[in-house]
Amino acid sequence: MKKFATKFLLWGFTCIYVLIYILFFLFLFVVLILVWIAGIFSKKLQHKLINSTAYIWAKVTLWLTGSRISVISPEHISHHMQNVVYISNHQSLFDIPLLLGWIDSRIRFMAKDSLFRIPILGQWMKTMGCIPVSRKVSRSELKKFDTVATYLCDGGIVSIFPEGTRTRDGTLQKFHLSAFRPAQQANSTIVPVFIQGSWDILPPGKRTISPARVIIIIGEPIYYHQYSKWNRKQLSEYVREKIEQLPDHLNDS
Repeated sequence: MKKFATKFLLWGFTCIYVLIYILFFLFLFVVLILVWIAGIFSKKLQHKLINSTAYIWAKVTLWLTGSRISVISPEHISHHMQNVVYISNHQSLFDIPLLLGWIDSRIRFMAKDSLFRIPILGQWMKTMGCIPVSRKVSRSELKKFDTVATYLCDGGIVSIFPEGTRTRDGTLQKFHLSAFRPAQQANSTIVPVFIQGSWDILPPGKRTISPARVIIIIGEPIYYHQYSKWNRKQLSEYVREKIEQLPDHLNDS
C-alpha cells in the first residue's frame, strides 16, 4: 500500500510539473518574439535577453522538481573568462539547465539534432546559438566542431558532454575524442565538471520526476599551455581522470 501511495504521489507531482512547465513554455514563446524584435535594434541587447532568459528557464526547470542544488568549488568559475570549454559528465536531461543556471548562462551547447525539431525549444536553441549534431560520423558533422572552434576564438563559452549521450546507469561512459577538437583548435581553457544526482530526478526508463540532491563540482581550469603538446587521446584521458577525481571533493567538504 505504501509503495502504491508513493507511486501515486510521484505521478501526481509529475503531472503538476508538466502542466506548469507547459504554461512556462508558452511564456517563453512570447519572450522569444521579444528577443527577435530586440535583435533588429541591438545585438548586444538581444544577447543580454537570451542569457537572462536562459538563466530564468534553468532555475525554474530545476526549482519545479523540488531538487536541492549546490556547487562545490565555485571559485574556479570566472564570469570574466572567455574562450572556455566546460567538459562535463552527462547524467540527465536536466544537466543543461544545471549548467546554465548554476555555472554560466552564457554557455552554448552542441545538442542532438532531434531537440531542434521540438516546437519553441528548437527555435530557442537556434536563437541561443546552439549547434545541432548527429550521432553519425561524417565530414559535415566534423565541420560543426570547426564552427564551435570559431565561436570559441571569438570569446565564446561552450559546454560539451564527451560521452555523447546520457549514462544509462549513472557511471561515467567512454569519451569521444572529437569532443576535444574545438578546444585544441581554439587554444581554449578547459574546465572539468562533475554532476552528481541529476540522474535521480528522472532515471532512464522512468516517467515520473523525483526531487533529488544535486551537487555540481567544478574542477580547476586546464589552460592551453598545459596541454598544447598533447594529442587528442592524451588530452581526453587527462580530462577524464580529472573528472573521475572530482567526487573526492565530497569527502573533503
